[in-house]
Amino acid sequence: MRPFDLTTKNDPLQSRLVFWALLALAAVFRLPGLGKSIWLDEASTLQVILSSNFFQAVRLYDHPPLYLAFLRLWSLFGTSETYLRIPSVLFGVATVGIIVKDLQGRSRLAALLAGVMSVVSPVLLSASQEIRDYALLALLTALSCYCAGKLVRSPQSKLAWIGLSLGLTGAVSTHLAGIFLIPALAVYLACFPTTRRLKYLALFILPVVSFLLIYFFFIPPEVRARTSADWGEGQLSLGLVVFTAAYLAGYFSLLSPLPLIQLGDTIIPAHPLSIVMFVAMIVIATALLLGNLRNRSGQSQSYPYLLTALVYWGGLIGYSLFFVDILSERTALPGLVPFLGFAGLQLADAGQWGSRRRLVNILALALVCLGLSANWLSYTAWNPQEDWRSLCQKVAVDWQPGDRLVLFPGYSQPPFIYYTPQIPADAMLLLPVDNASPAHSQQSQSALQAQFSGKVLSAPRVFLVYRPDSQAVRDSISYPLSQSILASQFGRPLTQQFGWLTLSEYGQAPK
Repeated sequence: MRPFDLTTKNDPLQSRLVFWALLALAAVFRLPGLGKSIWLDEASTLQVILSSNFFQAVRLYDHPPLYLAFLRLWSLFGTSETYLRIPSVLFGVATVGIIVKDLQGRSRLAALLAGVMSVVSPVLLSASQEIRDYALLALLTALSCYCAGKLVRSPQSKLAWIGLSLGLTGAVSTHLAGIFLIPALAVYLACFPTTRRLKYLALFILPVVSFLLIYFFFIPPEVRARTSADWGEGQLSLGLVVFTAAYLAGYFSLLSPLPLIQLGDTIIPAHPLSIVMFVAMIVIATALLLGNLRNRSGQSQSYPYLLTALVYWGGLIGYSLFFVDILSERTALPGLVPFLGFAGLQLADAGQWGSRRRLVNILALALVCLGLSANWLSYTAWNPQEDWRSLCQKVAVDWQPGDRLVLFPGYSQPPFIYYTPQIPADAMLLLPVDNASPAHSQQSQSALQAQFSGKVLSAPRVFLVYRPDSQAVRDSISYPLSQSILASQFGRPLTQQFGWLTLSEYGQAPK
């Protein structure tokens, strides 16, 4: 029997074993915790797909329709959180499989390393459990990269032509950020002599036309104006870029590898296990930064994957710099797919390291992956990002006819639509985020007091819900003034925390 050797490329049996083992592992990591509470963005997706007028709802949403249309069909057979998360799980597992398949033609060791990284990547795991379109976007990115690689090796392959064009078309039909994949994949093809021809520009016609049709004809002008003004992301800064890079790398998960033992949110690792894995991550980062991008044979060239990722991320940063802020850990996710290919090839290339240094790199990677796995399986997989279910259930238990619900910011309503359909819409006051300057603060206060007059202040009880996201925090008037108005009418509230969500109950509970 032959020994198991990953340093060669041409062993179909071993390649298949690695492929299916990684797929099984990807599924195992993505199945725990599917029944946890939805968070606000997931609730907004549910509000669209469960709408009685789906076509109008999807047009008024600020995402293209592909994922929403698919999930609408999927929801015909169930609407529970667990059931609606299954498509993202399948997309996530398929993404791992395509990443592995793409690299197996170059290096089976690189395919294994990139596959393991994609199995335990915190951002890919989170996307694979959300009722959001990012798991599908990552899958379509992986498919586009795979077909681009096939096209490099077989320039006349019709399937590769079709797959790349349809993959990019699907990406721009899933998320507006998908448009930045087009120049990224164009740069990838330009790295190879076999695809460095003008005729390959035809591959991008369908994706570009599809994006233009969706953005200028399917999406209404008022929604375009909203997305052109604000994506709800943080302001571009060096700190945001560093945070996004660290998040994609899984750095924050490594700070507390075993949260049940040591909880912490500091940027400096404090737990002994965190320090060990922090050193391991430094070893990996050094290998990626100092390694050769092209080996002598040219078979393990990693720089096209790196350029693809950098061009995509550069597009997000450039658009944020000159137009509107769109960079975040979620919009940056597609760039992680080609970067994993780059990392796998870099760490697997024995020619640049020698067998001993390569072994050190692989051991460091194994240690980091174990830390990420421990964090995910012991804590993160089961812990909801926002515990809207518990908060909404608390309100539903205490709710009586005539009570009022005040939500700040007002776009926090979708979880209540999903979890508490018994609370009527006319019993909710949705407070908009007000970023007025101090000179206009008096006008803002008067407008807010007018909103509370009448039904709210005359209600037996009022439930005030606060979600302190970046937009709400920038409004220094609305929430404190809401507390002051309600306290002057009802007295001190009973306040409870549900993670970072705050529920304040004003008024006496009925005896």
